[in-house]
Amino acid sequence: MQEVRQNTKMIKSMFKLTPITFLFVLFLSLAGCNKIAEKPAVIVPQDVANKPLSVRVSPSNVNSGEPAIAGASDGSVFVTWVEHKKGKEANVFIKRFAGDGKPLSEPVRVNPQPEQATAWRGDPPTVVVGSDNTVYVGWTARIESSEASANDLYVSVSRDGGRSFNAPSKINDDPMPGPHGMHSLAVDKDGRILVAWLDERYLKKEAASPKQTSNLRQSLPEGYQFEKVQADGNQKKHQHQHKEPNREVYFSMSIDGGKSFSANKRLAGDVCPCCKTSVLAAPDGRVYVGWRQVLKDDFRHIAVASSANGGESFAPAVIVSDDRWQIVGCPVSGAALATDAGNRLKVAWFTAGDAGVPGLYSAESTDGGKTFSPRTLISDVAGSGTPILLFDATEGYRIVWSGRDENLLAANTEPSTGSSTNVREMRGLFPAAALAGGQLFTSYIKLEGENRSIWLSNISKPES
Repeated sequence: MQEVRQNTKMIKSMFKLTPITFLFVLFLSLAGCNKIAEKPAVIVPQDVANKPLSVRVSPSNVNSGEPAIAGASDGSVFVTWVEHKKGKEANVFIKRFAGDGKPLSEPVRVNPQPEQATAWRGDPPTVVVGSDNTVYVGWTARIESSEASANDLYVSVSRDGGRSFNAPSKINDDPMPGPHGMHSLAVDKDGRILVAWLDERYLKKEAASPKQTSNLRQSLPEGYQFEKVQADGNQKKHQHQHKEPNREVYFSMSIDGGKSFSANKRLAGDVCPCCKTSVLAAPDGRVYVGWRQVLKDDFRHIAVASSANGGESFAPAVIVSDDRWQIVGCPVSGAALATDAGNRLKVAWFTAGDAGVPGLYSAESTDGGKTFSPRTLISDVAGSGTPILLFDATEGYRIVWSGRDENLLAANTEPSTGSSTNVREMRGLFPAAALAGGQLFTSYIKLEGENRSIWLSNISKPES
């Protein structure tokens, strides 16, 4: 086990507008893989005058949600979001912004057929900008079927900076209608498009027993709840009354720029049905896919599978950490993956298991995902959700996650050790995050009466 080294770093000043509190958090990063080691975050408040500037993305008086964001090589960012209509109708939009928040384009609808899209907060669209500035958007489309949640998964490609999109390409290749969701999207250095998602093509639904429902209510600590999604895409906090069937993880890729996708590859079964997947194209050519595995007796732990040949085949999945989270239901909480310049893989996730306090944890692998270090607690004030983990060559690992009480938190760690985390807090829900031009951007939801709106913040560039 390597010696723990503490190192702190002041964060750059932030724009003025939204109230903000600066916090210092100690983040311990340990090597090894045989036991769970953790230490609660140490938080020291500090008053800071400068505050981040927030820019509204979605139109007013429109119910908008499910933001996603990607950075381009010129420092600009692309934000996607979903505008919900009455009933199940929805549209996916994209808009480009400069690093100072100035709009560089008008909103463009991604789905070619109006009101064709579908999404909810656990299953947002995805957006990636390739090294040649090609823009890729992953999204799901409603289809008419007796299966209420049936949909198809698509990728749309733009080669003119998001001003227009080619005809979308369907990814799932099952012949019968069914659910496909919680997808993740990446593009590797050779331009291959990589997609992972959860699938029910061979599964049947199963109702929960009264005992299972009772166990579900007791499985989360006070203050945590699951969400029931309404037909219009809105969410209300609600304990699940039915046990959803476990899903399966599937993977596919495109080697022709998104014109077609390979035969769908099943990676695992018995997967948590509404916990988001993650897919990562590492600099060394490895491909990683992460999900929440359902183990015996309903323990739900993060799993990662790796491919050493660009996604052609995958090694057996590895459980990252034995969190002892036993839960009959879905916490809508997946894992985030990132690698540094040395191809060290880091994983971040939320858990409320008996192995420690509920919170946001991380672990790392230095052998291509074969083994993982003991987990380290990042924050014990994290809310259930999927964090965002990014790597910047100058600032190191950066992470954004949902806190409690409509708080959004962002942090950056030392690139050399990963042992020091500075945490900033602001108001916002269900954040997305991206790096562009060495700066950290977040896109998130604000509540406005009965509607939701999408906002963009540059939280690392000081005000001039």
